[in-house]
Amino acid sequence: SGLPCVLISWLSHLFALSMTIGKILSVFTRFTAISMPIRDKIIWTPSLTKRLLIVMFSIPFVLYVFFPFQPPLFVPTTDGDGRFAGINGDGYMAVVNRAQETRMHEITLLISAVILTVTHMFKSVIQYMIPNTLSSFAEPILLIFTSSKVRMEL
Repeated sequence: SGLPCVLISWLSHLFALSMTIGKILSVFTRFTAISMPIRDKIIWTPSLTKRLLIVMFSIPFVLYVFFPFQPPLFVPTTDGDGRFAGINGDGYMAVVNRAQETRMHEITLLISAVILTVTHMFKSVIQYMIPNTLSSFAEPILLIFTSSKVRMEL
């Protein structure tokens, strides 16, 4: 029976989405703490926090409630036992196909973000290299030109 494999896969999906929602809520709490320090305690009351914790685990449960009822998919192996390859249901396959399109889109966005970050870092290094060099070495030279006492010591 593939029920334990299906349940483990279900729990994996459930807790992964819960963790993602938790990270988003964590970002919201940090944002309000930084941008609205006085209202932070008013916004994030203990009752709201408890409700959001319930929502954080309820949304993935509702989205993945069909998981345990899907048939398991086993791939044949050389020893004849088979290897669990996932869930083989119509609803799940529709989600997986959409997720693969989303995954390719996310990979494209990641590559674009890395290229843009490296480009901006390179531009910043070049852009600030000249002013930093001038500000580091110009002061002693300007001091020599503007101060007669320094010129006399040289």
